[in-house]
Amino acid sequence: MNPSRKSRLAQSLILAAALLCLAVSMACWFVYFTVYWPYRNLFDETGRYFDVQSSVVYQEQSGLLMWPALALSVLTILLGVAWLALRSASAPPI
Repeated sequence: MNPSRKSRLAQSLILAAALLCLAVSMACWFVYFTVYWPYRNLFDETGRYFDVQSSVVYQEQSGLLMWPALALSVLTILLGVAWLALRSASAPPI
């Protein structure tokens, strides 16, 4: 296999992984902001909030949804930087 073809394949795989991480990260942030964020100041001393309108009990532990979203966001940035570095290294000199 040609070295430039290997580099191109590596670039494509890294870019696909970065885009996948971005999509999953955005989904996690969406869940975090819809499940936890509106109720963050309404929890009682046991860490629960009962919404009378929808008859749902929200748990304060829902705030932990932020960690996978944050980790995937950082991974997306790292993969994007790796993709740019690999792309610039394989670019022909001017």
